[in-house]
Order: sequence, then C-alpha cells, then structure tokens
Amino acid sequence: VSLLLSSTFIKDIKHVEKILIALLISVAGNAIYGIFQITGNDFVKWGNAYNPFIGTLGNPDFAAAFMAIGITASLPLLLSKEIKVFVKILLIIIDVAGLVEIQKSQVLQGKIVLATGTFIYLIIYTKNRFTKSSIQVKVLTVFGVILGVTSALGTLQIGPLERLLYKPSVT
Repeated sequence: VSLLLSSTFIKDIKHVEKILIALLISVAGNAIYGIFQITGNDFVKWGNAYNPFIGTLGNPDFAAAFMAIGITASLPLLLSKEIKVFVKILLIIIDVAGLVEIQKSQVLQGKIVLATGTFIYLIIYTKNRFTKSSIQVKVLTVFGVILGVTSALGTLQIGPLERLLYKPSVT
C-alpha cells in the first residue's frame, strides 16, 4: 500500500529508479535468505506451521508473492539496452532463486502474482512497441480483462477457476 501511495507523488524518473533499486535489493536479500531456508540451513529456528520457505515476511504466501513482484520488476531491466551485462546476470540469478522459492513455497499466490505481473508487463511492452491501435495490444488487453475478471470471481467461489483460486483462509 505504501508503494502505491508513494507512487502517486513521483515527479521524476530518478525517484522511480530509487524505488526500483530498493525493491530489488529487498528481493535479493529475501532470495538469499530463502535459499538458506529451503536448504535447511536457516540460522533462525522458527516455529512455523508452514513449509520451510517463509522468507523475511513470515509466511510462504507473502514471501512467494514478494518474490514474484521482484521478478516482474526486473523484466524491464533485463530487456533494457542501457543496463550493464553484469547487472543483468545478477538479476537473472536473483530471478532464478525467486522462481525456485516460488515453486518450493507450495502456494498459489506467488504464481498468480508472477503471471499477472508478467502479463501486465507484456501489455505495456507490446503497447510501446507497436501502435496503440494494433491488433496485438487489443487482443492482449481483452484476454487480460477476461482472465482478470475470471480470476477475481474464482477467488470469490464463482466460475471455472474457483477450484484453483479459492482459499478459505482469505475470505
């Protein structure tokens, strides 16, 4: 929520870069700590009822979603011609660790956030690459709206995605 609120006050691209750097540093720290947890080498002996991957956020749902946000945020940097190869290699390492942690978390939230974020990025990328009235942008947008509405309804126990998305602890 604070990220969303702070983004409304951004007046300069330098502020966006600082927020992105802070996010990616946080994700990198969480990824490193998550590797320790997944391999059974966590230096803190947590008494949690969840699987081993809880990151620094306290539960696998939040940790996996946070890793997905970081992976999504790194996509534009990975595709940018202005970013140095060394930085891209570090991002790929962090992203691979994040993907492993999302998979090992055994929760759906990380996968949903990753798919949603990647899809939104694809729409923006396609819109910037092609003309705004191109068929690619229209098809991606319509597909995204249909998938988004169907997913939202599924979390509310309505529709074909209910079995995949509904989680009693959320409602």
